[in-house]
Amino acid sequence: HRYDGMAKALMGFVTGFERAVGQELSRAYPKADRAQCDVVAAGITGMYFNHDAAMPQNPPKAWRVRQRAAAETLLGTLR
Repeated sequence: HRYDGMAKALMGFVTGFERAVGQELSRAYPKADRAQCDVVAAGITGMYFNHDAAMPQNPPKAWRVRQRAAAETLLGTLR
């Protein structure tokens, strides 16, 4: 809301990135339901942006390990 001129472009990037991740997951897990791939993509994309935003604060290694474990847990739901 602070950068109204950028909102549409930024959301286009974010949703496009999430869609691309979902497509890659769908290719990597061809037996998985496409909707589930999209849900996992949303979770992983959210973690990616959270991780990227937090890195300048030098988060503890344990936090980074949990972020990866969360992503791997999501991936484990795809079959």
